[in-house]
Amino acid sequence: VLTDGQAYTVTVTPPAGYVPTVSNNGGTGPNDSSTTTAVSQLPLTTDGANDPTLDFGFIKPTVSVGDYVWIDTNKDGVQTAGEPGIPGVTLTLTGPDGQPVTDVDGNPVAPVVTGPNGEYSFTNLPVLPTGGYTVTVTPPAGYVPTVSNNGGTGPLDSSTGSATSTPLPNDGDRDPTLDFGFVLPTYAVGDYVWIDADKDGVQDTGEAPLAGVTVVLFDGEGTEIARTTTDAQGRYLFDELPAGEYKLQFVLTTEQAALYSFTGLDLGGAGDDSDADGMGWTATFVLD
Repeated sequence: VLTDGQAYTVTVTPPAGYVPTVSNNGGTGPNDSSTTTAVSQLPLTTDGANDPTLDFGFIKPTVSVGDYVWIDTNKDGVQTAGEPGIPGVTLTLTGPDGQPVTDVDGNPVAPVVTGPNGEYSFTNLPVLPTGGYTVTVTPPAGYVPTVSNNGGTGPLDSSTGSATSTPLPNDGDRDPTLDFGFVLPTYAVGDYVWIDADKDGVQDTGEAPLAGVTVVLFDGEGTEIARTTTDAQGRYLFDELPAGEYKLQFVLTTEQAALYSFTGLDLGGAGDDSDADGMGWTATFVLD
């Protein structure tokens, strides 16, 4: 018994692998937890007196990593307002040793799939005082990775293929910077219209470019997509094209047609030969 107003103090040794839960929560009296030590509050001045409120709750510390897979519509490698997430993308987790991870309850950590807004999270993971967890993404069908690690933008930039977290030594730690941006692949078509002085169908040194030729791009169904004209160097380009079937038509001006006709196909073999037939059409080609 303590007749002089003093109190007993109980100190607990935390069990291995656990940390204290939140303490003194909401004044719940005999049902709340103390952190490592607790002091008796009831008078213990008579035989048989008891203070049953010196309780200690523990939890297994957990951490998490995430968090986003998105379409990088402006292709800058940075998450921008309005760029949508990609649902249904699979991601897998490995530990610092490159092996699969077991959660704090001893269960294998399975791959996760992004939600409707491209979000994902691996939770209930053991703390990591050193090293980091690595998330690997399976590229969604039809997409390719955007530019990665662009400009030190931290949580808003993209990683390519996989990304590794910082150490996560404390309960509740989270690394939300493991993000992956993707773009739809695009293609370019070009390049040169020239005056084939020796009529052999091959670009030879000294043969001049032909400026002002109209070049028309059609899709595989024969619908016009775009048109341009060759510049002073005989160059032309159609850029940012999606995968698909295309063909080109080269159209001479009236003045040009009075002086020139098309060389025709396959006179010079592969490489620098002519690709337009006698009417100025290319064969259908596929970009994929």
